[in-house]
Amino acid sequence: ELQKGKPVGSVTYLRFWRTPDGGLQFCYRIGGSGNGDRMLADYDPEAGSWKNIRQIDSHEGAFSDRFSDSPSRCSYPNGYTYDAKGRLHVTWVWRERTQGANHDLMYAYSDDRGLTWRNNSGQVVGDRKVPGKVIRIDSPGIMVVPISRADCLMNTQAQAVDSSGGIHAVMWHATEATLRHARDKSKSCWGPPDARRYHHYRRDASGTWHHTELPGVAGNRPKLFFDKHDNAVLIFNGWRRAEADVDGRGVFFVTGDLIIM
Repeated sequence: ELQKGKPVGSVTYLRFWRTPDGGLQFCYRIGGSGNGDRMLADYDPEAGSWKNIRQIDSHEGAFSDRFSDSPSRCSYPNGYTYDAKGRLHVTWVWRERTQGANHDLMYAYSDDRGLTWRNNSGQVVGDRKVPGKVIRIDSPGIMVVPISRADCLMNTQAQAVDSSGGIHAVMWHATEATLRHARDKSKSCWGPPDARRYHHYRRDASGTWHHTELPGVAGNRPKLFFDKHDNAVLIFNGWRRAEADVDGRGVFFVTGDLIIM
């Protein structure tokens, strides 16, 4: 248990990261795919104990698109990343309980170690001091890039911040054009392998998001880093056009070259 009297049972998608002041935070999901809430806890290194266990997003709310109506979902974050000034950034996608695919790029940030969360324009969308005020599908201003469930969006992708505090995400998904020209006409919700592309999304100082489709076919889930000169570096396992190179679900590549770009 993280805190006396508050046992934590089955959890999924655990994440740990350091805070700028040398502490540690622990994020986890209660529930399962399409029906889960994300929690956050703080570790006090001097006391050797956990505190401030709180919910930061919720499965609740209604969502509807041309595929189906969905009463429940879960978030899949790309990461939780502190910038040089101590702001905590998160980007994520939602996965609905129905149909299975992910949708939309979401964004929020916190200036107080994840106790209060704000949307892209700075409005509070989550506040530990207000009962029930957590990030939800219907929270205003959190959706920064619309990406349809038809675009075969993969979850848990790449995220990093540059030296000026700009947040960047690289997402694997298809587009209408790449799906139309794909050789493989697979009906998987992840799309044909040769239709997948990496898309770089970045937020500038004004809060405006910019998009660049990267050249070539996407491989596995990438990793994104910035060097000391603010050059972005993307690392991933490349794609090969061979059926034997993917796992049994046709989703993840099990062979291929390590690519740095």
